[in-house]
Amino acid sequence: MGRRGGACGGPVSGEGRMTEKGDAVQDIKATVWIGKQGLTESVVGEVALQLEKRHRVKVKWLRNADFDPRALADGASATLVMVRGRTAVLEEQKSDRTRHISSSRHG
Repeated sequence: MGRRGGACGGPVSGEGRMTEKGDAVQDIKATVWIGKQGLTESVVGEVALQLEKRHRVKVKWLRNADFDPRALADGASATLVMVRGRTAVLEEQKSDRTRHISSSRHG
């Protein structure tokens, strides 16, 4: 009797993990690479800038980089959506004003 699912036992569908806006995470291209210097102020600034434009950023880092994705999310005021291997996806944090407006429309 065969097993159902992909190579790792996951779902067979090609959708993958979906973000809040409905885009599959694997479809996003990495736009920030972190080198052996690790997390620097310039990296945090670049991620914050990209989040303003794109609302979602994929970050990859070298194996020998001293890097913590949670520290990057905190520094860039972002939400850490997922971490897989040496890849992380960050999204722009929702503001209180946005939550208030969207909740008042439905109530």
